[in-house]
Amino acid sequence: MPGANSCTSCGTRLIPQTSRPLNLGSEPPRTYPEPLGPQQPLPAIPLPQAKLRVLRGMVIALIIVSLVLGTTTAYLSQQNALLQSNLTRLQDQANTYYSSWQNTQNQNQGLHSQLDNLQAQNNYLSVQIQKLNLQAAGPTLSLWGCAAPCQTSSANAWSMSVGGWREGGVPDTFTYLPQYTSTVAVGVYFLTLQQYVQFYDCPYTTDATTRITCISGAYNYYSPTTSLNGVFHLAEGCASYLAIYYSTQSGTLYPNVQVTYTPASSLTGVCV
Repeated sequence: MPGANSCTSCGTRLIPQTSRPLNLGSEPPRTYPEPLGPQQPLPAIPLPQAKLRVLRGMVIALIIVSLVLGTTTAYLSQQNALLQSNLTRLQDQANTYYSSWQNTQNQNQGLHSQLDNLQAQNNYLSVQIQKLNLQAAGPTLSLWGCAAPCQTSSANAWSMSVGGWREGGVPDTFTYLPQYTSTVAVGVYFLTLQQYVQFYDCPYTTDATTRITCISGAYNYYSPTTSLNGVFHLAEGCASYLAIYYSTQSGTLYPNVQVTYTPASSLTGVCV
């Protein structure tokens, strides 16, 4: 039948195989080992003496290394503790030194301030010494009257009349300082001794301004004023001068005339 499969062994009787193995040729029959019982420990195999010595040396070396490491660790721990103690001590010393340094800095600042004050005082004293030296070399003296605080006192009040005057000598080797205040205008003439004689003997006796017309030669003067701070140098090298204080009105004069020692190196004024 087309498309159908055929079976060539169909109808043939099959004989089942037995469990006995077949003996094929000369191959011996297979045998299977009996099941194993409990496992027995292997017998100890003695090691050679050389290996024992090596192992014993290694063990001893490990023990020595352990002892050395333990000793070294203990020593290092001790050294570390000692270093920590030294570090703490040094830190405390450093703090102490720093505190001392700060105190020293504060003291230095105080000393600098004191030094500046002393320097300022020294400069002031140096100036005063220079002034005193100058004053010692050329002292200023009060000649007529007194300084400002007593100029208005009755003891230092000098009356001035219409036709009168007040004269005084101008010391030689001194700078003459005519100073005053007054209630009326007061003038000053600086005359030589010869000129003063002419002034005194003048027939025109109305007042000082008319008498001055009788003198010969040049003279120095300050015009009338109620306050004067003048200076006259011609007597520094010449002993031949008088000062004439005059007014054309009645009033009061408060003098504070002074002189400063200033000797000239050569003759001055009419002495030349």
